[in-house]
Amino acid sequence: MVKPNKDHLEGMRCQWCGSYGPFNITVRLTIPIYDEGFDFPRSEDHTIYWDEDSPCQCNECDYDGNVHDFNVAVETEGHDEDPSST
Repeated sequence: MVKPNKDHLEGMRCQWCGSYGPFNITVRLTIPIYDEGFDFPRSEDHTIYWDEDSPCQCNECDYDGNVHDFNVAVETEGHDEDPSST
């Protein structure tokens, strides 16, 4: 069994299938953009941000929700439908 996350995904687990990730999280990315373009991912001057309301999808079962829905403290009530049918 995979152990709970201890870094960027700490406290997260899919409430549908129990997977600890990876998850597809829609993030806000801040990087310097120049007239000539940008230098990413080599640029060290970038910030990646997400919060509890960021869209999130489980890579194992494709369950869609937001980061809050993947918090292991969230009750599993209401997750009795097959997520692929919505």
